[in-house]
Amino acid sequence: MNKRTLNFFLFFILFLLISGCAELQKNYLYYDNRIPLSRRYQARALEYEKANEPQLALYYYKIAFAFYPQNKDLEKNLIELKQKNLNEAEKHFQLGVVGYRNGEWESAKREFLIALRFNFEHKDATRYLKQLSSSPAYSSYTVQKEDTFKKISQDAYRSVKLDFFIAEYNDLDAKTRPNPGLTIKIPVVEAKFIELEPPPKIQIKAEESKPKKEFSGIDIEKELADARNLFALNDFANSLQVCEKILKFDPANAEAIELKNLANLQMGISLTNEKNYFQAIKVLNKVASGFPGLEQTIANVKTGMLQEAETHYLTGVIHFNNKKYRSAILEWAKALSYNPNHQKAKEDIEKARKLVKQ
Repeated sequence: MNKRTLNFFLFFILFLLISGCAELQKNYLYYDNRIPLSRRYQARALEYEKANEPQLALYYYKIAFAFYPQNKDLEKNLIELKQKNLNEAEKHFQLGVVGYRNGEWESAKREFLIALRFNFEHKDATRYLKQLSSSPAYSSYTVQKEDTFKKISQDAYRSVKLDFFIAEYNDLDAKTRPNPGLTIKIPVVEAKFIELEPPPKIQIKAEESKPKKEFSGIDIEKELADARNLFALNDFANSLQVCEKILKFDPANAEAIELKNLANLQMGISLTNEKNYFQAIKVLNKVASGFPGLEQTIANVKTGMLQEAETHYLTGVIHFNNKKYRSAILEWAKALSYNPNHQKAKEDIEKARKLVKQ
């Protein structure tokens, strides 16, 4: 072998090693037994998160955390993804409700399916989908020995992504195997709804049966479409501004009122997640009484405020035990701002004040 041939051969081997490196790196964390299990499952969770598979990502984060519960970053990722999934599910559910009430059946179906993708336990989304199922609403199927919900979904829809929907439709748990011999209902879902990615823009179609209202100086239909698109992009503040602009010209516009309530609700949820409870209350007070999701969000705010009160109270106790009475009084005052009925904080403030005067 001459020198030129040898150099080419060595270069070719080096090229193969470099080109294969990416694939090896991709599978390295997953299958290398030298890597801790928590890191391997965390890597898999990240892959599913990037692939827009929120439930699978959450599943693998839970496994990773079970192996390494002391990892605070992992715990934070798990909590954040779980809350993100719940928020996204609720957002798309609310959009589905808007479409349902306005007779936009196809848009409503898509939003309810997306909601279930983020939270397959969302009972209200399943209930609406049952009502929207076209005739025939479902077909009967007898579960076979080798069946799982994913396999049934694949056979019925040529996609495993609706396994959660089949399970929820039959009031069963998607995480378990269905019992062989059980007769279940497989809901009819049009093929175009099986791809669950939300469209880049959600347009509102005017109902043909209703004449359009004419307003000088504003295109109501265009503004409504802008409000919906901003909401879908999580730009709730600007969506709210557009709705308020519409309502100045058309105060009875049902769609604008609905979106305004939705935007305020989502802003309240975001503020609650940021622990900005006082501002959350102000925003949520602008949502119409009885609006879907409002009661639960207010309950979450109240729970968060009680927890904050307890945190400040316990911090005050630490200051008190260290004879830092003024700092203790400040913490207990904060506790009372979150929970005015915190009796221990009231009593301990009086004790600390007496000691400060001595």
